Amino acid sequence: MTRDRAGGRSDSRTIHLLVERDRRITPPAGVTIERVADHETWVQDHRRPPRATFDFAVLKTAGDLDVAEAIGLLSDAVHQGLTTAERLVRTIDRLPRLRRRALLREVLADVATSAMSVLEHRYLRDVERAHRLPVGERQVRQDTVSGVVRRDVRHRPERLLIELDGAFGHRDSVDRWSDLQRDIDAVLDDHLTLRPGWAQVLEPCRLAGIVGVVLGRRGWQGRPAACGPTCTLDSGAGGRT
Repeated sequence: MTRDRAGGRSDSRTIHLLVERDRRITPPAGVTIERVADHETWVQDHRRPPRATFDFAVLKTAGDLDVAEAIGLLSDAVHQGLTTAERLVRTIDRLPRLRRRALLREVLADVATSAMSVLEHRYLRDVERAHRLPVGERQVRQDTVSGVVRRDVRHRPERLLIELDGAFGHRDSVDRWSDLQRDIDAVLDDHLTLRPGWAQVLEPCRLAGIVGVVLGRRGWQGRPAACGPTCTLDSGAGGRT
């Protein structure tokens, strides 16, 4: 797990040196100073040379990336068993000046508690309502051939399901089989399922364009609208025929 993982944006030749917050040092060329409180808690003294804890390093790197790359980096860290979402949340709480702090904490806290409310709220607010898509039914109880399930979002007239996938890092084979079975059950009931996750919901204009195209292909007569002057709404998923 290095800064190179994110496409080489950071110069790998730069050394980031952690020092106590009130210590004054003039760094030589090629050295960037990172000032922290409780310096000893952020350093692995048993390593040679001593180095920052993994959670500190990966969060500082994520803070320098764009949103999609940051989520990808943290997801890789969790997936590889190098840390957990819970540990990263606790570390963020100790880093009040971390870039993108609020967003990273929101995503990680959502994952750590297995609560999908934040992701669902963002989808409703930033994708559906902001782009004037039809607002689907929420948490719909549905009888399927495999039993009773709850669907995150259902567009009944268009027979479209939106399952908001908040999974982060490793997902075991049981989870994947369960998702596949839910999608198969939907197909048997003549429903199509889309599974956007955090990375997609955090690009709401692009996602709205895709959902709008699918809804249109399945009978919706409207069109998504731009959410504002800088909206990048793009019905680039094939357009309507």
